[in-house]
Amino acid sequence: MELTFNRLNPAEFFAVLGALEIVQTEKTLTHFRANEGDIQVTCVIHNHNPLPDLRTLQVTALEHDDPLIAPVMVSGFRLDWWLNPFGTARSSLKLWAGTTTPATMLRNFQSLLPEEFDLRYSVRSATKSCFNFDVRASRDAIDVGYSEKQAAVDSVIYPVTEFLCAIGLQKFRPRNGQYFIWGRPIPASTAHAAAIMEIPGLRQIGHFFKTELIGTGLKQVTEVAELSCSQLAEYRFQSKGATLDRHQQNSDCLCEAEVGTCFP
Repeated sequence: MELTFNRLNPAEFFAVLGALEIVQTEKTLTHFRANEGDIQVTCVIHNHNPLPDLRTLQVTALEHDDPLIAPVMVSGFRLDWWLNPFGTARSSLKLWAGTTTPATMLRNFQSLLPEEFDLRYSVRSATKSCFNFDVRASRDAIDVGYSEKQAAVDSVIYPVTEFLCAIGLQKFRPRNGQYFIWGRPIPASTAHAAAIMEIPGLRQIGHFFKTELIGTGLKQVTEVAELSCSQLAEYRFQSKGATLDRHQQNSDCLCEAEVGTCFP
């Protein structure tokens, strides 16, 4: 399987990893193919199961004290990345606002999916709620030029990307807004670490994204860029100093491992 995507769009990156999560086997290897400077890259997945029809996956909301952030089961995949490590409150990765639940959004995306798999497929929908990692689907009235909500205008949604991104974020949660692609084939178990931190020898390219508040409780990705070696050095320093802070403040981070050397 080969999936081409924009590496400067976090939603597309995590969607590709969501597809990997679904189709992986014990023998699955994956890597990214890219020419230097290219924004469009290809994720190559070897020895995998076929990708099922995403429209047929069962979405079930689990019990939670706050139904608006209740965990979700998607055909055996538990999703709760929008919660803190204790599962008691929202994490910094919860970017959407309002009364829409994750399960409702996932079912809506399923209803909008095309018959044939297409990561770039888009559609206009009256339902505006998204997970808000997709830089192509801005909800900011300043960016759009007007308030879509007040104008009652349908929003552009990328349902395939949104649905798979939600699955990918579970096992590939970014730390400090960082994510990485890599050039050497590795098993999925290693990919879980390689996607969010440096690992020496994998020929990685690092990226970071920032989110900003654009409305009451509503955030979206506002900046995405490739990490320079100097930025990586700064992130290493900050990561070492922030490790204790993150533990003390009940961080959203799952992985506290040490990072390696700068990518070539």
